[in-house]
Amino acid sequence: MIFEYAQDARLFVTLPSGTMLTRARHQAKKGQFRTAADLGPPPKTLAKANRMSPPGIVVFYASEESATALAEVADQAGTFAVGVFETLRDATILDLTNLPPVPSIFWEIPDSMEYDPRPRRRFLQEVESDISRPIARDDKIHIEYVPTQIVAEYLRTVKTVDGRQVDGVRYRSTRRAGGSSIVLFADQDNVVLPPELRGDYYGLKQDRWLELRKVSNRAVSKDRVADWALNAPRW
Repeated sequence: MIFEYAQDARLFVTLPSGTMLTRARHQAKKGQFRTAADLGPPPKTLAKANRMSPPGIVVFYASEESATALAEVADQAGTFAVGVFETLRDATILDLTNLPPVPSIFWEIPDSMEYDPRPRRRFLQEVESDISRPIARDDKIHIEYVPTQIVAEYLRTVKTVDGRQVDGVRYRSTRRAGGSSIVLFADQDNVVLPPELRGDYYGLKQDRWLELRKVSNRAVSKDRVADWALNAPRW
């Protein structure tokens, strides 16, 4: 149902090759996050439950702005490693940040329209709202994530758009008003690694379409964290 509704609203768009996406990680006192292996998606054994992925399912959460990437992960003051990844091919994504409005109940349906679009658009808005809600940052199992995890798994494994697999979902940032985040259905086999980190079977994986281009360290203050919390979108 969501697939047909999203197609009808023209919400499947192309994320063009060359798009820059940012990820951030809290920089531990011991060791430094510097490589694509450090800053890319985690191995399956470390993949925790999240809004769009159950435990053990690896995806690539990122943001389109560094400030949003930091806001999404910074619960406390500290130093954060910020990695900028470039997409190396076009990707098909479901864009939930630009939903069409729901017409007024007084709006008259044109004779040329085969159905009332209002129920479909309300449904899409509810899905987007659930995906964009703040998440609990703990290791507990949260059954409230199950509906959005099912949506993501359905898009990732079942559906295609014009013969192309769906590669991800864009949604509103939960921590920074006006920002957007993206979840890509990509794991470590989709990331370009430097030669010194390539294992024996590295060359067998052909669809490596995320490449780390830049790494920097950013200091985040307590005031900055408090400001993000104060001005976060409200649900």
